[in-house]
Parts: sequence; structure tokens; C-alpha cells
Amino acid sequence: MTAKIKLNSASGGGSVSLQAPTSTTGNANVEFKLPVADGTSGQTLTTNASGQLAFASVAVGGASNISFNSGNGIDFSATSGSGTSELFNDYEEGSWSPVWSNATSGGTTSSSNNLYGKYTKIGRIVHVYFYTWGLQTGPSGSMYLQGLPFTCAADPGFFFGTVQTAYYNFGDDSYYNLGVYIYTNQSTAHLVFCRKSSGDRIAADFSGLINNYTNFAGTLTYQVA
Repeated sequence: MTAKIKLNSASGGGSVSLQAPTSTTGNANVEFKLPVADGTSGQTLTTNASGQLAFASVAVGGASNISFNSGNGIDFSATSGSGTSELFNDYEEGSWSPVWSNATSGGTTSSSNNLYGKYTKIGRIVHVYFYTWGLQTGPSGSMYLQGLPFTCAADPGFFFGTVQTAYYNFGDDSYYNLGVYIYTNQSTAHLVFCRKSSGDRIAADFSGLINNYTNFAGTLTYQVA
């Protein structure tokens, strides 16, 4: 059986051939089905991975997007960098639901109808933003921000972000510079006061901070697992 199909030109000389590979993967019998229409100008021939061919648009800045299979992306290895990976294979934007609680998981939460969170994930780095206000009193103890959209990576395993707050009743003005930090393999951040005194930081407590008017706005950037 011939390994190619040869089509001679309609007039003049020359020909066009379709040639089969030396062997297919697993010696499978591969069949391609041609599309029923000829497509439009600028389209390319694509496959559905089951042998059906079709014409489709592939445009940059046009009506279509560039897409990659899972695990694939833009490969920068040609630049010969010294990093452990030069494959850009993830970008994502979305919303998340911030929850203030007195435990890293579960616990007693401070309810509110005004809890907002957004995130942007670029590769393995995620930038999160949150804004919460009108928190209800009730919980006691240290404050934790639950619901972060991704789990923190193991290395380096500690990331710190900033928080601004207003309308709280904490009387000791030596407590200032609120921040949140997240540990290895966690998706919950700890709310703390950063101080210049010994100990460097102290856990922020529901007592005095939450009074039905308190609002928090903050950002946290960390590496995902």
C-alpha cells in the first residue's frame, strides 16, 4: 500500500502529495474527516482531537483568543534563564469571599452583608484584595481572615500584607500598622498589629476592633502551592 497520495497539477508541471508518517503512535489507524464547508479567509484547519477537522479563526487582538491545553503555555526557555521554570501557563481573575473568624478554620464568624474580595493570579503569584464593613459583634479572641482563594506555597512559606481600618474603638494607641500574614499550606491569614517593641507583632483581637461600623481594606500577595 502506498505511503502517500500524489496529486498532479491541473496544468503545467509539479504535484502536491500527502504522505503518511513512518508509523503512528501505538501503530493506531488514524482517520481525519474533512469539514463540510471551506471556511472563510484567514481561518486555519483545526481538529477536535477525535479526527474531525474544521476551519476556525485564530487571531491576536481580534474576535478570538489564544488558548492552551492544561499544563501548557508560553515557553521562555529559549532565553536560557537560571530559573526552575520558564513556562508561563496560568492567568486568572475572580472573586473570593472574605470571612472574619476567631479560628483558622470554622470557629465563630463575624457576619455581614458587606464582604468583598477580588484576586488576580499570574503564574504562581496571587494578588488578593478585600474590603469588609458592618461586621457584627459576638466573636472573641484573635482574628483570622478565612476564604483566601488559594493555598500558600511551602517555600518560602510566609507572606505579609497590609490592612487599613476605620471606625474601631481600640483605646491603646501603641497598637498601629495592622497587617495580615499567611503561613505555609494555609488559606487563612492572621490579623496582627505591627509594633516596634519587643515581639515585633501582636495578634489583633475582636474585642475593641469590631463595633458594627468597623471596616477593613487590605491586600496580600503570596505564592500558591
